[in-house]
Amino acid sequence: MGYLFDALPFEAGSRMTGIWDASVDPPMGEVAVSITKVALGAGQDGVVESSFLAAHLPYHFGGFHGVGPDGQPWAVVVQAAPSLVADLVQAASAFWPLLEGVDRVMNLNPEACIEESLEFLGNHLLDIYELQEVSPELVAGWSVGDLLRGLLAECCNVPLEQIAAGRLTQCAFPARAHDCEHDVFRDVFALWTTMALNP
Repeated sequence: MGYLFDALPFEAGSRMTGIWDASVDPPMGEVAVSITKVALGAGQDGVVESSFLAAHLPYHFGGFHGVGPDGQPWAVVVQAAPSLVADLVQAASAFWPLLEGVDRVMNLNPEACIEESLEFLGNHLLDIYELQEVSPELVAGWSVGDLLRGLLAECCNVPLEQIAAGRLTQCAFPARAHDCEHDVFRDVFALWTTMALNP
């Protein structure tokens, strides 16, 4: 399923039901990234609650939502902010503005709770690609936004190496008949929505 499904706590039998990209890019320079899994309240709608979460997070980048094997909904929210934002408020950690944002929005949904949060500096995302055996030359020059979109696209049952290779041709599925988006990330997301990428 991909790095994020291994790194975050998901029960066997969990499934993703939606994915989104906020179509924003972090600025150049050092970037702090947080990826937070939120357990939603029983019966809450993943689409509605994910949109609500995203709307209240100023550094929101994208994410995905789904359900556990028992139908319990969850959402994963990705945020990215320049590290200097923390400097402006004299925070001890570059990740404080991101984590504080999630803590605040949790107060607006008392049925939801944070299950786990991963934090990275943007340049460390390349280490994840190396762990997934992606050749460094395939991702040379990728922005933090590109690296994050690649990790989100991998959640759609497409190997990260295929995504990275497809970036060169702007098509993730050169041998497959499909309405090509001519953008490797949009290509993956669009095909996933047709259920063609379900395992």
